[in-house]
Amino acid sequence: MSQRTFLDSHGRTWQVWRVIPQTHERRRKSEPLSGRPERRKQHAPRAYVGEQWATGWLVFETADEKRRLAPVPKSWATATQDELERLCEIAEPAKVRPRRLIE
Repeated sequence: MSQRTFLDSHGRTWQVWRVIPQTHERRRKSEPLSGRPERRKQHAPRAYVGEQWATGWLVFETADEKRRLAPVPKSWATATQDELERLCEIAEPAKVRPRRLIE
């Protein structure tokens, strides 16, 4: 997995990496589960991904923000800092899940 770090024009440091979902995570909502009924629980997907995310995405993360971009541009791994910032600007903000306190 390739990971990049860049500094944007506002002075924020971003980490960028590619996510490639595993086969069982790539199952789309429209695809039925295959196999015998008693085996479905073992092979059920952990998560469904939307059509645009099925082939993977880039994650852009800084201290207080996370974004996703799909499809993954072929030249992202060799892009300049300015090009990475432009990709980050068009990436979709990721939903932030509330953190749970461990008791």
